Amino acid sequence: MPSGSNTIVLHLNLTHKDKVMREIFQNKNFRIGVSYAINRQEIIDTVFMGQGKPAQPAPLEGTPYYNKQLATQYTEYDVKKANEYLDKAGLAKRDANGMRLRPDGKPLSFVIEVANSFVEHVDAGNLIAKYLKAVGINAECKPEDRALLYQRKDANDLDAMIWGGEGGFGSILDPRNFFPYNTESAFAVAWAKWYMGVRDETAEEPPAEVKKIMDAFKKVQTAPTIEGQIKAMKTFLQMSADYFFCIGVSTPPYGYGIVKNNMRNVPKKMIFAWQFPTMAPYNTFTFFFEK
Repeated sequence: MPSGSNTIVLHLNLTHKDKVMREIFQNKNFRIGVSYAINRQEIIDTVFMGQGKPAQPAPLEGTPYYNKQLATQYTEYDVKKANEYLDKAGLAKRDANGMRLRPDGKPLSFVIEVANSFVEHVDAGNLIAKYLKAVGINAECKPEDRALLYQRKDANDLDAMIWGGEGGFGSILDPRNFFPYNTESAFAVAWAKWYMGVRDETAEEPPAEVKKIMDAFKKVQTAPTIEGQIKAMKTFLQMSADYFFCIGVSTPPYGYGIVKNNMRNVPKKMIFAWQFPTMAPYNTFTFFFEK
């Protein structure tokens, strides 16, 4: 059983060093337009062999924290809506080739960086770049070494990047996709560093709206009861849904394991998670071969 919230998460850098790109990425209408432009079912069918369903990064259905809006908003493939929202974001002007222009008149283009160690990230990234070109955004997918990707992410040097989605089950333990929580929140590393207490040139104080979401998560962490924690978490996730930080593709497919016929004490189902960490909590020392 996968514990992740999503297969592919597109992080547009909301704290981009280029002020014009920052303004574009922080415009919620732009992110909505990008989301509508993605043909999720095609990615599911071609990259994940038909497994999963269109979704945004969110706690999985059936968990106490499931938020339908957060999980399903803007997941339809709708080129007309994509163009409408991109126009509303102030990007209606195009060049002679039909590609959109930034508010300063320069061509709108950016690079989506992906780790070349994950083939599915590269394949999905190339498809997403293709979908964005179809609505007038000149996006390119750039596979590179994972260490370089993380170095650039941590230095806030990215336009955008792709990573997997965490927080499907352990939403409280890893809310990276729901607000700028740590440097894994690649959509706003500078804000995340401020939240983490970093006070140097790499950190940036977020706007009031984002700070309210940060404060809402602190209430989750300090709730004295399980009931209070669930209530606070639902409030926090609704705020995250309304802000719409990052863009997902689909729910993660189920994995499988191979067990020899005479091995005993192996659970029929396991939660697959690095936080758990699978398989250690299943007491592997109790597995045995039957004679």
